[in-house]
Amino acid sequence: MDTTIQKAQEKQDYILRDEEALHHYMMQQMAYWDNISANKYMEEIKKEAEKAQEEAKMALTKGKAEGMKEGLEKSSMDIARRMKARGHPTDEIAEVTGLSRDVIEKL
Repeated sequence: MDTTIQKAQEKQDYILRDEEALHHYMMQQMAYWDNISANKYMEEIKKEAEKAQEEAKMALTKGKAEGMKEGLEKSSMDIARRMKARGHPTDEIAEVTGLSRDVIEKL
């Protein structure tokens, strides 16, 4: 018989005969598996946190882009209103602001 297997068999026989040794062995095994479970759980938590962080960055970037777009649209609308109030032709206002003729005519 292989010496490694023989040593393992002897250890098992010893543990099974001695209730205190068996209890100690079981506690060690529980601690070992608890540690592995905790490490896996922490890895999962870390991955989830990294994913949430990335999603937050993407949402912030998207929010900024949308805010910039809305700000530019509002600014274009304000400029178009002022130009229209001063009598500028619709085609000129459309060229300057980038707004459509329909939008300008509704102002």
